[in-house]
Amino acid sequence: MNSTFINELMGQLRKRGCAINEPASDQDFAILEANYGEIKNQYLIEMYKHFNGFQNYDYKSWMLAWKLADINKFKPEYRLPQRYLPCCDFMINADIFSVAIDDETKPVLNANGEEVATCFRNFWERLIEGSFDIR
Repeated sequence: MNSTFINELMGQLRKRGCAINEPASDQDFAILEANYGEIKNQYLIEMYKHFNGFQNYDYKSWMLAWKLADINKFKPEYRLPQRYLPCCDFMINADIFSVAIDDETKPVLNANGEEVATCFRNFWERLIEGSFDIR
C-alpha cells in the first residue's frame, strides 16, 4: 500500500475543507474484524491507520467517510453481499457506499449494488477530482 498516496489524499481532503479524524485505534480494528472477519483489503486498512473517516460531511460532494466505530454499529440487513463493508454515505444516508473487504481491486458499490468506482483508491481519486461534487 502506498502511504504517500494516502498522505496526499489527506492533504487534498483538507484543501476541500474536510475535517478528518485521527487514525483508528487497534480496538476499532479488533471490533471490525470480530464483526466482519479478517480484513484483507490493504488499502482500507492503511487508510484507517492514517485517518478514521471525516468529522463532518464534505460540503462539495455531501459525502461522509464513516469512522470504524460507526461502521461497527451498522445494521447487518443493510450490508451488501460478497463481504462488502459500508464505509461512506451521501446526503445523510440517501445512498451508502461499500468497499470489498477481501480485495482492494473490487469496485465500490452503492446501496443498489451498482458500481460507483472501480476500486476504493479510485473512489477517493474521483472524490478529490470533483466527480461526486454537487456544489
